[in-house]
Amino acid sequence: MILSWGKPKIFVRSLDAIGAIWRLLVTPKEDTTNFEESEGDELEAKEEGGDVVDSMVKNGGATLTFDEFIKKGGKQQFAGKGSKIKDQYEVYVQPEDPEALGVYIPRVSGKQVTKMTAADGITQTITLKAIKDAGKDLFTVGTVTVTGTAGTYALSIEPIEAESETGEESESTPQA
Repeated sequence: MILSWGKPKIFVRSLDAIGAIWRLLVTPKEDTTNFEESEGDELEAKEEGGDVVDSMVKNGGATLTFDEFIKKGGKQQFAGKGSKIKDQYEVYVQPEDPEALGVYIPRVSGKQVTKMTAADGITQTITLKAIKDAGKDLFTVGTVTVTGTAGTYALSIEPIEAESETGEESESTPQA
């Protein structure tokens, strides 16, 4: 595969619980996993007559959402009261092809909203919003590496390289 599609694996670890370990969440409902960066607000300074003197764009945000089935005898993935998820977490999303690009979010807060339909039974929509964590990017896109098994997972990400600011081609730039 070339694209980061297919059945993703979502790993989470509480940032609030002492000795927390990485957990692999249940497989999300088909076609519901969505990571999206939002644009920041644009500020403009205008002079009389409407000419723009200066402008800037504030930092945006990022959100990971997915639905999951709550099966007979199943449990919620996250503890909390009402729809609020109790702890903050760090999250890795690894696509079906582990060599394709995934996402790492160092700090999220979230909510889980329960609903029931005749077609799907009981499901929960999980929404995890990225929160700025001192000294870290809001999120990182790259190749996610998972080692170990349940209870001993170790995760890391190799970020994708950015285009060179000088216009020179980097090693990761495809050659024509």
